[in-house]
Amino acid sequence: MENNHWPALLALIAIFFISNLGNVQGQEGFISLDCGMPHNESSYTEESTGLVFSSDADFIRSGKGGRTKSEDPDSGIANTKPYKYLTYFPEGTRNCYNLTVMQGTHYLIRAVFVYGNYDDLKQKPKFDLYLGPNFWTTINLQDIFGNVNRIYVPDGTIEEIIHMPKSNYLDICLVKTGTTTPFISSLELRPLIDDSYTTKTGSLKLFYRWSFSNTDSIVRSIFPDGPNLISRTPKPESSFCIELTDADKSSLKPIEGCNSSPTIDISGVATIILPSFCERRWHFRIIIELASSNVAPRLMYHCRADSVRVEPKPLLMIAFQSSFWIAIVSICCLYYHNITSNTLVVLEAVARHKVKKFIYSSTCATYGEPDKMPIVEVTPQVPINPYGKAKKMAEDMILDFSKNSDMAVMILRYFNVIGSDPEGRLGEAPKPELREHGRISGACFDAARGVIPGLQVKGTDYKTGDGTCVRDYIDVTDLVDAHVKALEKAKPKNVGIYNVGTGKGRSVKEFVEACKKATGVDIQVDFLPRRPGDYAEVYSDPAKILRDLNWSARFTNLQESLEVAWKWQKTHPHGYASS
Repeated sequence: MENNHWPALLALIAIFFISNLGNVQGQEGFISLDCGMPHNESSYTEESTGLVFSSDADFIRSGKGGRTKSEDPDSGIANTKPYKYLTYFPEGTRNCYNLTVMQGTHYLIRAVFVYGNYDDLKQKPKFDLYLGPNFWTTINLQDIFGNVNRIYVPDGTIEEIIHMPKSNYLDICLVKTGTTTPFISSLELRPLIDDSYTTKTGSLKLFYRWSFSNTDSIVRSIFPDGPNLISRTPKPESSFCIELTDADKSSLKPIEGCNSSPTIDISGVATIILPSFCERRWHFRIIIELASSNVAPRLMYHCRADSVRVEPKPLLMIAFQSSFWIAIVSICCLYYHNITSNTLVVLEAVARHKVKKFIYSSTCATYGEPDKMPIVEVTPQVPINPYGKAKKMAEDMILDFSKNSDMAVMILRYFNVIGSDPEGRLGEAPKPELREHGRISGACFDAARGVIPGLQVKGTDYKTGDGTCVRDYIDVTDLVDAHVKALEKAKPKNVGIYNVGTGKGRSVKEFVEACKKATGVDIQVDFLPRRPGDYAEVYSDPAKILRDLNWSARFTNLQESLEVAWKWQKTHPHGYASS
C-alpha cells in the first residue's frame, strides 16, 4: 500500500522544485530561460550575473532545439552559456511562451537573439515579437544597424521592455513574417521593485542605456543582495550628443555635431532629482533622431548608496545608471492594423475575385455614446475608442468600395455577444494572449473556474440605474441567424446596414448576478474606477432588421444564455485543444 503513495509524493516534490527555481539567491519572481537547453540538463548559475537559468521546455509546446556554431573568442555574449543554445520554430506562424506572472506587477522583460549560424544556412532571420496580442518589435538581424531602437550584440540583438501584465499569465510570441525561421536564445523576466516605472497607458520599451562613470563599464543591481539586473553597460560616446552638467543651467551650450541631421530635442533640459543619498542634482540633455513622433519618452535612472565613486573633484560625485524608455501604446495601433488595414486587404481580394456578396461584422462601438436611446441605424457615428474608430474606418472603406461595384453589401453592427451553440458544437475559447481583452462572459467563466481570482467591474458611477454600464447582450445563436438572413436578402448594388441586438439594456451588475446563478459559483467581484473610453449606456432598436430581414432575437434570457455557455466551458476546460 505504501508504494501507491510514491507517484503523488514525487509529483509534489517536482512541483516544489519547479516553483522554487525563481526563489533562490534573491530571485523571487524571476524567470530566466535558456531557450533550447535540453530538458534533462540541470539548472545552472550564470557567472557574470548570478542568475539561475533553466530550460524553456516547460514553457512552450512547439519549437526545436539548436546550438550556435560560433567559436570566435571575440564574440562576447555569443559564447556565454545562456546564448549557446536556442529554440527555433520551423512550423507554424505564431509560437508563444506561456508564463505565469504576478498580476499588476511591472516586469523588465529581456529577450536575447544570437544567431550563430545554428542552421548552417548563413541566413539571418527577420520576424516579429509580440506581448500577447500586442506588437512589441521586429527582430531584424539582416539589418542590425538599421534601427537604433535595439541593443546590438555580436551576431544578434537584445530587446527590452517594461510591461505590467493585467492577469496572472503572459504570452510572449514569435511570429513568422517571411521566409526565415524565428528563434530565441534566452528569455528573462524581472519583477521591478521601483515605482518609477509606472505608466498610465502602454508599456515602456528601452530606447538606449548609458552609464556615467570614469570606468570602462559599470555593473548595477536594483535588487539589494540580489543578482545584477544590468551588466556591462558601455560608457557614452560623443556621437550620441549627451551633455551632463551640474545644477547651473547656464553651463549648457549647443552640442557640436548634432545639427548634421534632423533631430528632436526629446527632453529639453530635464532636471534629474536623485534620491537624497545621491547628494547632487544634475541636468541631463539628450538629442536623438526619432523615426516617429508617436512616442512618449521617459527618462529613468538607477542609483545606489554604494555606487562606485570616481576620483576626487570629478564631474560626477556618484556614478549612476540611466536608461531611456519609450512608451508604446500598442493595443490601439493593433486595432487599426487588424481591423482597418486588413479590411483594405480583404477588399482588394474581393475585387480581384469578383465576390458577389459581402457581409461585414461591425459593432455598436461605432456610435460612441449617443445622446438618445435606443440606437437606430441613422444615429450619428461618433466613436470614442480605438476599436470603434477602426471599425468606422472599415465601414467607410466598404461603402466607398461599393459605389463602384455590383457587389451586394450587408453591414451588421453587433451589440454585446454572449452564449454558445446550444448543441455544444462551438463555444467561447479565446487564445490565452487575448483573454484579458475578451468579453465579460469569458472573464466571468474564468473567475468561476478559478483561472483568475475574481471578476473586475470597472465603473460604478455612471448615470444608470445601479451605476454600472448598461449593454445590449445578444446571443451568438441569434447572431448566426442574422447572418443567414442577411446573406439571403442581400441584393446586388445595394448596401444594407442593420443593428443586431435585443432592444433591451442590462447593467453589468445584472450580468454578474446572472453569471453567478448560471455557474452556481459565488464569484468574487472587485469594483474598480471606470475605464477610459467606456460609455454609460447603449442598446439597440432592432425595428429595421425585423422589418427588412424578418429577424428578431429569440434567446433573450440572460441567465439561460450564460448557462448554455457555461455548460460548454465545463466540458471544454482547455478550449478546442484536446483534454
